[in-house]
Amino acid sequence: MQLKAALNGARSGMEHSALPVTADAIARDAQAVVAAGAAAVHFHIRGPNGRESLAPEDVAHCITACRAAVPAIPLGVSTGTWIVPDLAARLALIRAWQTLPDFASVNFDEEGAEEGGLTMSRLLRIVLVMLVPLVLVLVVALSVYKPGPPDKVVTAVYGYLRYQESSSQQAGAVQQIVHAARPWNLTPQMSRATFGSSVVYQTTTNYDVPGSFGLRATATPWPREFSSRRGGLRPLPFPPVDVWCVLLRQAGDASPGVVFVAEHHDIYNADWILHEPNAESRPELNAILSSVGCDLVLDR
Repeated sequence: MQLKAALNGARSGMEHSALPVTADAIARDAQAVVAAGAAAVHFHIRGPNGRESLAPEDVAHCITACRAAVPAIPLGVSTGTWIVPDLAARLALIRAWQTLPDFASVNFDEEGAEEGGLTMSRLLRIVLVMLVPLVLVLVVALSVYKPGPPDKVVTAVYGYLRYQESSSQQAGAVQQIVHAARPWNLTPQMSRATFGSSVVYQTTTNYDVPGSFGLRATATPWPREFSSRRGGLRPLPFPPVDVWCVLLRQAGDASPGVVFVAEHHDIYNADWILHEPNAESRPELNAILSSVGCDLVLDR
């Protein structure tokens, strides 16, 4: 994934004192957003009077300043109809550009969008300049991507194992972790108990592991009147957006254990919570696994 920063839009400098309007200010802010992680920059060019402009000299001045500030970063500009309302005049200005941006925005609800606001040869050049770095990034990302659970899932599982070890003096081990195909099917009724160290959501048991999971976890059961006594933590929102199913093996226990690690979120917060399934028998457990789409191998 790449981020593109839009620096100013159609706003005027009177709307906010920090809005970049001049070429130097746009170049300075382009440098700042690239340093913060942006991989492309989009802006609206202004003329000497502070108004939006498509004039070749204004485009060249701003693009040159930005290229000096952020070399090799794709730069894009607006071609909105409000800048030059007359279609023929707008296209004539764009075709007269000698210093080209790497891409340009075209609003397809505006007159002249069919022409693309650019001649086909220039549009092709701009598209190719944009696609080449994106394809390279995609190739690199695919080459280094390794499927597997997020770090927070692994952290939740080993926190649970540390807690179980401190409670029962029995060490456990992870045998298998698989991604649930239908996480939205996990319901509160399928969860017997919840575990975690969330500062956002209520769980049956909270374990706080200071500094390192090498230290033993101390558990704090939270009572029913939890909400008023613990600062109003929220009930877990369902359904979760992601679920990982984990097969555990406790030392000296012939039967495997299964837990779920689910990502719960509302419009303000998100956290990973571990669930013990509410299943008293193998058929009940199999039914839950089937519902959420977990292909665990329970018998080895």
